[in-house]
Amino acid sequence: MCVARTRPPNPTPPQIRGILCPYCGNISADPRRCDRCSGYFDPLSRQATQNAMGPWYIRDLTAPFRPGCSYETLRDLIRRGKITRESIIRGPTHGSSGTLPDGRPQSPTCSASATTALPR
Repeated sequence: MCVARTRPPNPTPPQIRGILCPYCGNISADPRRCDRCSGYFDPLSRQATQNAMGPWYIRDLTAPFRPGCSYETLRDLIRRGKITRESIIRGPTHGSSGTLPDGRPQSPTCSASATTALPR
C-alpha cells in the first residue's frame, strides 16, 4: 500500500529581535551599534576588541558579560582608578576564585568592603 505524503508548508523564519552584543551581552535593536554600551558591531571594531581581550576578569554587576582584559589593560584601569582595593578580579594566577587586587581571596559569604577591613 502506498501512502502519499504531503509536505508541510514552509515554516516562516523567526523574527529577529536584535543583535546580541559581544561586549556587554545586551540584545540591541540597532544592527550597527549596541544600545547599552555603544560598542560597534563592524568587523574592525570586533577584531580590535578581540585583540585587547585577555585572561583577567573584573567583576562588574553592571556589565556581567564583559570579556576578559589583558594585563596591560588591567594596569591601565588601576592607574585610572577604575579598579580599587575593593574590586574583585579573577585571572590566570587566581584559579577559579575571585581575588581582591592585594592578593587576598574573596570570601563567598563576605562583601568586598567587609573583607578589606580584615588585617593582613
